[in-house]
Amino acid sequence: MNLHVAQTAPLDTAREAALSFLLSRQDANGSWRDFLLPAGLSDSWVTGYVGEALLMSCDDKNSAKAAAKRAWAFLQTMEADNGGWSYNATVPGDADSTLWCLRLACLLDQENSAAAERAFDFLARHQRPDGGICTYADEGPI
Repeated sequence: MNLHVAQTAPLDTAREAALSFLLSRQDANGSWRDFLLPAGLSDSWVTGYVGEALLMSCDDKNSAKAAAKRAWAFLQTMEADNGGWSYNATVPGDADSTLWCLRLACLLDQENSAAAERAFDFLARHQRPDGGICTYADEGPI
């Protein structure tokens, strides 16, 4: 069997295209939204994840950092009542979403902000005796 491998774009070109795509999809409020599930579109989790990914992978740090700062501003308005973040505002806060948002906060040197400190406390409540972190600290329906 002969396989023909198509010419691929250089990594820098692909990275530039990905950055352009992600920046064009950031909402005016600083969020990204994706993953339509019965609970609706995710905003907080996706925003934390995409913001962190931009800062970790882009050579164009200026536009990535500006987008990440807008994302952090959005996330500070979306913090759950008990600290941390969630899939979206209709779902209780969870450790997974909170960790992505905190990774973004740390990359932006915001780990000492009031929102991040509340989120670290939130995560501490999710830590199990063996050191692992569970998604939801409380048993029950989400």
